[in-house]
Amino acid sequence: MSRNLATLMSQCNSRSELCAALEPNPRRIHFNSTGTDVTEVLEMILSLSRNSIEQHQQPIAIIQSNGGTLSFPDVGMSTSAAKKIAVLFSLMRTIQVTVSTGQIRTIRDVYYTNVELYGDQRKVETGLCSIAKNLHLSSRDSLNILPAQKGLCYSPFDIVVQTNGQENLIPAKTSSMIPYLAQNSTARIVMRGDANLKLIVLEKEAVYNKLVGANTAEDTIFITGKGYPDFLTRLFLNRLQQNICILDWRIYTDADPHGIDIALKYMQNDDHEHYMCQKLVYKGALLTQLLRRKEAQFLQMSQRDLSLAIGLTNRLASNSSTKLLRVQLQRQLFFQKKAEMNSLLTSQYL
Repeated sequence: MSRNLATLMSQCNSRSELCAALEPNPRRIHFNSTGTDVTEVLEMILSLSRNSIEQHQQPIAIIQSNGGTLSFPDVGMSTSAAKKIAVLFSLMRTIQVTVSTGQIRTIRDVYYTNVELYGDQRKVETGLCSIAKNLHLSSRDSLNILPAQKGLCYSPFDIVVQTNGQENLIPAKTSSMIPYLAQNSTARIVMRGDANLKLIVLEKEAVYNKLVGANTAEDTIFITGKGYPDFLTRLFLNRLQQNICILDWRIYTDADPHGIDIALKYMQNDDHEHYMCQKLVYKGALLTQLLRRKEAQFLQMSQRDLSLAIGLTNRLASNSSTKLLRVQLQRQLFFQKKAEMNSLLTSQYL
């Protein structure tokens, strides 16, 4: 049935109704998994979108698995909304090429392919998480775009990391970058004889380098995530829990609220248990330890530190397994002081 402006004006009771009636019907494209290959799903979405816009001049509405809708073009569309669609399509194309060719790329690498579009690396990471969620993937690792390697590991014995039939070696007595892993990876310590090992996680790379350089412990694995840990470091620790030869698990951070928060990043993860290490035990640095050190410098906590400490204390109030962490936060709040772990002696870590 043909429509003309006069007919529409007589049928619509308001200007908004008239504007809605004048808008063309968009092509609805469902963004979810169809049980087929990831590249095929992405190609289908890109192809349908391209044909609708280029050949039929028809708007598209991408229906996401959570019920949300991304429309293009949209009369009232803001610049940020338009960029969100552009980022999504760009990442789809990148994933399609990367997966089909068997490449492994980093988020940083993808970001630098189009800095003007992405703006910052966080938008790339957010976009990848959205795509993985819509496709109902258990992990975004299958998209072959991973965070850049960050964590370091030193081990007295070789560690063999096996992922999808391929092996990576962390050589003994060498500080090495933690290799890429997937959730189905294994990390096996190649023992020579019987030994009970100790594993120490350190917040700071400087402390890690000091302990590795001292090379006084032949039974200790050292790991650092260089501040807040990335997913690879946390996944690597989770996989190391399969080795029963590691009997002693410790983590050391600065004596401040951010240090407690970093420890919790390693020890807890309610959403993804693959990225938590249940065996880790918080050992410091404690304010009471540092008070005995003349070299320790205590700083006044900032308002940001105080806010974080209060938030973490409330979060841990009902968790008996994190009592020591809660006590340390309470002491930091009482004294309103913080200090760095660098003042601890090497023997205090070992």
